[in-house]
Amino acid sequence: MAPTYDSKALGQVVSFSDVSKLDKVSLDMLKEELEVAIKNMQIKINREIEQGPDPDWLHRIQFKKKLCSNFLEKIEIEQDFDHVKFEAIHLMYLRQKLKAILGPLEGERLYQEARNVALAHFNK
Repeated sequence: MAPTYDSKALGQVVSFSDVSKLDKVSLDMLKEELEVAIKNMQIKINREIEQGPDPDWLHRIQFKKKLCSNFLEKIEIEQDFDHVKFEAIHLMYLRQKLKAILGPLEGERLYQEARNVALAHFNK
């Protein structure tokens, strides 16, 4: 079972694998929420240690804190991912496959046609 985080900011339970499917705004909101949660958990841990720790409680909260840290790390990796570069590489390989399957002239024609449609859509 994939780890999950019940995000109050997003109003949904987010699984670890769903982080890569979130849009930029949702990633930013989740990141901020996790940073606050981690900070608050550390404050509670420090207080509990001063008062004489309950080992079971301490273990549970440290596990939750580690889980939140893992989610935060995944978000930072996702935010660092260069989607523009990925799409450029993806299109390069798609173009090569089209040429290999359809032949160089038809593959290039189809690629250019799709490019022109995308440009027309972009310039609306």
